[in-house]
Amino acid sequence: MAKQIRKEYFINCDNLVEYVAMTNAADDSAVTTATVTAALHDASDDSELVAATAMEHVAAGLYQGAIDKAAPDPALTRGQKLYLKIVASASGLDDERRIDCVAVYRGDE
Repeated sequence: MAKQIRKEYFINCDNLVEYVAMTNAADDSAVTTATVTAALHDASDDSELVAATAMEHVAAGLYQGAIDKAAPDPALTRGQKLYLKIVASASGLDDERRIDCVAVYRGDE
């Protein structure tokens, strides 16, 4: 299951993205060797604002990655509707998740 702890995407801040508890549906074992990326998109037109960023395996099926505060191009605006596209691939099995979020300044949330 892909998960971001919050539904806000903070403007001018590095944003941590997590894919929590990635498991093999056949035997429920943790997937620890996947290639996982996260990209930020504008929800209004599906344009990619931040190219796919690699996520690292950190523990028993947990993958994390950070999107740098300087990465979104063009710059984000408060209230802008976005989504994170998380793509995972392991041993010929693929998964793609979309997490809807909104651009806010820290303190707005």
